[in-house]
Formats: sequence, C-alpha cells, structure tokens
Amino acid sequence: MRSATGLFAVALFTMATFGSAQAGPWYAKGDHVDAGAGVWNSSAANEMFDDGTSGDAVSGDGIHTRDVVVDQAVGRHEFKVALDDWSVAYPGTNQWVHINTAGETITMTLDTNFYADDWIPNENIVWNSNAMPPGSTPEVIGAAPEIGAWTSGVPGTLSGSVWSVSVNVATPGLYEYKWRANGNWDDFAFGLDGASSAGGNLGFETTSPDEPIRFELDVATGRARVVYEGTVSVESDTWSGVKALYR
Repeated sequence: MRSATGLFAVALFTMATFGSAQAGPWYAKGDHVDAGAGVWNSSAANEMFDDGTSGDAVSGDGIHTRDVVVDQAVGRHEFKVALDDWSVAYPGTNQWVHINTAGETITMTLDTNFYADDWIPNENIVWNSNAMPPGSTPEVIGAAPEIGAWTSGVPGTLSGSVWSVSVNVATPGLYEYKWRANGNWDDFAFGLDGASSAGGNLGFETTSPDEPIRFELDVATGRARVVYEGTVSVESDTWSGVKALYR
C-alpha cells in the first residue's frame, strides 16, 4: 500500500470536520509583535478570531484568523499559535514569518478542522501570508535522485495558489522529502508538521519503475500532497468499470 502524504498514512476519502480543536481564544505569539505586552505573549494585537472580524473571512468555519500589524524589525521572525497559558500550541516547532516592511499587516491563521484527504497537515494547520520572502520560489528536495538526493532541490511551477513539481522516479521504493525555498533552508521549510523551522520529513512510495509523481504545495492553505500521476481511475460506465462492480 502506497502513501501519498506521510510514509505510512493513506487517505481514503475527502471530508472536513469543522472546529475539531479547542475553541480558544488562540493567539499568534512570537517575536514579530510586542504591542506593549512583550514578544511571545498574548495581547489584543495577536488574538485570533473565528467570528468574521479582524481579518477572519467566514464566521464559525473553524479557521481562526488575525490580521496582525507587526511592530518589530524587518527580517525573519518566529511564532506559534497557542492558548493564553501555552497548554496547547501549534505547530510543533516555530513557524517562520518574514517582515518585509515596517508596520505591515500579516494574516495569520489556525485551521482547526480535520480533513480526511491526501493533503498534509490534516488538522491544526498554522499558516501566514508571509511564510516566505517576497518573490520566493519553493522547491522540492528529498532522498530520490530525481529530487536532488538531499543536495539540490527542484524548483516548482505556480498555477493559481499551488506550486508543483513533476518527476519520474526511476527506482520503486519509500522516499522522504520536504519543500524549501530559494535553494536554502533559511527562507522556508515545510515537512510533516507543515511550515515549521524543524520537523519530520514528508514521505511517498513508488511501486513501478519510472513512476510519474507530482508534488504540490498550496500556499493559500499551507498544505502539501503527492499525486500519483500514473494512476488512472476507471469510470463505472465503461465495460471494464461495469465488470469491476460485480467481481
């Protein structure tokens, strides 16, 4: 059985369970904003909402959002989304946020929904609108020679909000990979825990020689997946499909 996300996780169907995590309030705590409370503290400036205000798009959809007006220096910063007492925090390691201009507004989100699909992460997804420096090109890098054998990445191509890389993997097997940006690990890193400064590798499995694989990173949602392009679905109204229904 192959895996399209983690090494041993397989999605069977697509479903979203809304608001599966604690209701909050959640805070985007980090060294990107002080607002008089001190960095890495809760404040009125970094409290997140799911009520259609403060940058939140849809009330009650399980996605907690805040348009944070940053007050720290231009450069790379770190944050987590956490409860006020830090008893729960996401992601497992800090997520990077890049301040590009003084006082700019950065949108930060925590998606608490559970998704039974083939995208990773599938719940408690932290994302921000400045996860990479402006003009960045994400790339896939991993163990397979076709994606650099962990020495050089393959740059993606953008379509809509999705960056993608397509390769044919010569040798069947289990492989690990990550996304990064601009040929380095300092601008952006994306693995099993989503966009975070450290964390486990994503994984995939090929089962035939020269199998076509497409890696995707959705920068609108902060999620990634592997698509097995050689897999062809059979329509039930074809003769082969009809026979398959009655085996």
